Amino acid sequence: MSDLPDNLFETVFEHLHIGIKVWRLEDADDPGSLRLVASNPAASAATGVQRDLVLGKTIAEGFPQAVPDGIASAFADVVKTGKAKDMGEIVYSDPRVREGVFSVFAYPVLDDCVAVAFENITRRKWELAAIERKASFVHLLQKVALSANEAASPDEAFQQCVDNVCKHTGWPVGHVYRRGGPMGTQLTPTNLWHMDSPDQFGPFREATLQTTMEAGEGLPGRVLADGKPHWIIDVTHEKVRGRIAAANAVGLNAGFAFPVMVQSEVAAVLEFFSPGSKVPDQLLLDVMEQIGVQLGRVIERERAASA
Repeated sequence: MSDLPDNLFETVFEHLHIGIKVWRLEDADDPGSLRLVASNPAASAATGVQRDLVLGKTIAEGFPQAVPDGIASAFADVVKTGKAKDMGEIVYSDPRVREGVFSVFAYPVLDDCVAVAFENITRRKWELAAIERKASFVHLLQKVALSANEAASPDEAFQQCVDNVCKHTGWPVGHVYRRGGPMGTQLTPTNLWHMDSPDQFGPFREATLQTTMEAGEGLPGRVLADGKPHWIIDVTHEKVRGRIAAANAVGLNAGFAFPVMVQSEVAAVLEFFSPGSKVPDQLLLDVMEQIGVQLGRVIERERAASA
């Protein structure tokens, strides 16, 4: 050990890829009195806060949300008990630290200090969530394809699809419009519905059952017009008065719809609604477009059987 360079540990500390902060507890009764006495570059990179802005300051001054969130108390407990603590994953943000997920481990060191080793794992969590989301969509596609293959009629396949999509997305209302009208240019409402709460959403159902849609009219009409999925952030801004008043009355805002395609023909439109305005989800729409093609094969099969 005597042959080691004097600055070895300082060099290791400075070059670690894991963030390290060392806090000294100045008042055992006040977790906010933890004062930052050491911090490495990786800690600055993880939090986005430069070392010189917080070094020498108390945790209440440098990372103010750590006090009300109970993080400072957990660090102080490590000092007082002398026992290390794996704090797992912590979500943290304050006016200077962008919200993120941090993996945190605290352990006691000399002079009433606690060393905190941590990583910002936000990006890793996002990537994992994205992988899991894509996998869930694959499962949904497989489930819809299986039910479509086994369905005795298009309506049975449509009903199962509406139920599955609502369950997967958490959107409480789903409905099927079928193509009809004298020239086949209209969408006619059906009795194929999914409603988590029939009593709550009943007025919207009644208004919809009285509403046919021309191509280009309203959310489903736009799907009929161009054969593409559509999303609307707030359906209460639409111009289909009866339905819009009912949607507003029952608290439905966001909506998306997609076509059931038989070759180049829109045979039906499935529409879904949810409370609260929601930004468009392109991945969801892409998956719904594939589902529409699968459902179209059920209609093709029925037409072929009756030919």
